[in-house]
Amino acid sequence: MKRIIKIIVWTELFALLSVLLFSAITFAASMTETVSKIVSDSKRFENAEEIKYCYDEDNAVLSVFSIKSLDIGNEQIDYIDDCVRVKISENGVMNYLPESTPPSGLSSDEARAMISTRLWLFKTDLYDNTEMLDYTRTPINDYGIEKYPLLDDFSTFAKFTGYLKTLFTDNIAEHYIEDTTITVFGNELYDIGGKVAQFTFDYDNFATEEVFTSENGAWHLYRVTVYFDNDMHDLENTYDDFYIGLYYTQKGWRIAQTTLKNESEIIYLETYENKEVKANNPSTADVSVVFPLILIISLTGSLLCLKKGNRS
Repeated sequence: MKRIIKIIVWTELFALLSVLLFSAITFAASMTETVSKIVSDSKRFENAEEIKYCYDEDNAVLSVFSIKSLDIGNEQIDYIDDCVRVKISENGVMNYLPESTPPSGLSSDEARAMISTRLWLFKTDLYDNTEMLDYTRTPINDYGIEKYPLLDDFSTFAKFTGYLKTLFTDNIAEHYIEDTTITVFGNELYDIGGKVAQFTFDYDNFATEEVFTSENGAWHLYRVTVYFDNDMHDLENTYDDFYIGLYYTQKGWRIAQTTLKNESEIIYLETYENKEVKANNPSTADVSVVFPLILIISLTGSLLCLKKGNRS
């Protein structure tokens, strides 16, 4: 009896592994085929230097991006030249969604406001978080150092990430906290940033220069010049330059590229190689016959092994 149970258990385990392996292979093939079809059906990808995509599992929307690069001085910057979004139904039917066209371009005031917020966040992260701390509450003692909690707008991971998503693309916002030093006590956040900067800058009086706009107007790249807040006669330069790219998303204008901390929406776009395979990923393959077939084969194997065991 134990032999029979052992045979059945191993057979069913084989069936389960076969199903999982087939699901992974099917997803890879179907996703690749789906992206290839979208690319071949649209003229927007004719001059693309690279194709990347991102799948929104919650809304079953596949976004395919045309990526290009440009050389500015000593910098090579990738940017999103165009995007096609497709809604995929449960039966694999693709419905192309309307493109998100910038309403009236990006004004210099809008761009400056976003860049100013980004520089402020960089400043608080790097060496001065006083504007983010709530001094009305009791600090915690962290290895002899008193640390105050962040203000209510940033007090938890959920609130802080929500705030970041108003400034960055969702991908960058999700990764921002991972690359930032934050003290956590309970469910609350304390003392953002590592505070390791040797020099400080005058972030209130920065200069901006728009150096590039994509053909469809959805991508604007700015050179941002920030000066030291005091005379540094021992340094060759008294300023620093950054590049910040603003991209028009489904949620409006967002920062999608900065050289401040090497943040880039393009880096975080998902491809099959770095994406966990899940059951509700889009698939255009017909798998309705395969699963029963695997189970039948496994059951047949169990019966044969059982019959052989009885003979012996």
